[in-house]
Amino acid sequence: MLEPSSSSFKKLIIRNSKDIEIAFREARNGRADAVLVPAMPILNSERAQIAELALKNRLPAVYGQPEYVDNGGLIYYGPSVTAMFRRAATYVDKILKGTQPRRSARRAADEVRVSDQSQNGKTDRINNSS
Repeated sequence: MLEPSSSSFKKLIIRNSKDIEIAFREARNGRADAVLVPAMPILNSERAQIAELALKNRLPAVYGQPEYVDNGGLIYYGPSVTAMFRRAATYVDKILKGTQPRRSARRAADEVRVSDQSQNGKTDRINNSS
């Protein structure tokens, strides 16, 4: 049985690129244990800066887009968009061949990408499929 956690979350608002550094400063000064960076269009062009600030401030960060890992981020957790398109094509193929849509299996995300921030810059894929 899971015990209740004393964890708390603080939402830091980012409206433009200048707010990113302020948000990381607030997170550091507030003694944050980690940072969760959601997939947001406003942040797309600032991925490298965000990953760099997380590393500079020694804040482990989980990102909502895999491109952050490519820019030096620690970990991305979410579905593989490529795998989702492949899966959709498979479902369409089955439906066009006569399978009823309700009989098609649905699956959850099955991949996590982890970036090693050491000198080798290695990226690993962890499959969660059972």
